[in-house]
Amino acid sequence: MEESGRAAIAKYVMRNRQNLGCLRVRDPAARRHRAPGEQVEAEKPKAAPDLMAALKASLEGVKGETDMSRLSKTELYARAKEADIPGRADMSEDELVEALSASS
Repeated sequence: MEESGRAAIAKYVMRNRQNLGCLRVRDPAARRHRAPGEQVEAEKPKAAPDLMAALKASLEGVKGETDMSRLSKTELYARAKEADIPGRADMSEDELVEALSASS
């Protein structure tokens, strides 16, 4: 809403998944309380921000190398299992990070 005054992009978590959503207010004048007899002029629509550019910008960090130190041991173990890293069950969190980094 900052740039156009009419749309907002937000990240939210639902069912343990991070999502990107857009909220758009179509006619803010219609939602405002008006005095009896007050006339409201229709505003010319403003250009909404480029939603695809915002989505791409938010995903840049996800596509590249993930900061493994931010992941929980459970998440690290799941990635190690996908990468078929031997001995993963006995590894500490730091060892999992090291093994995953080496396998990439």
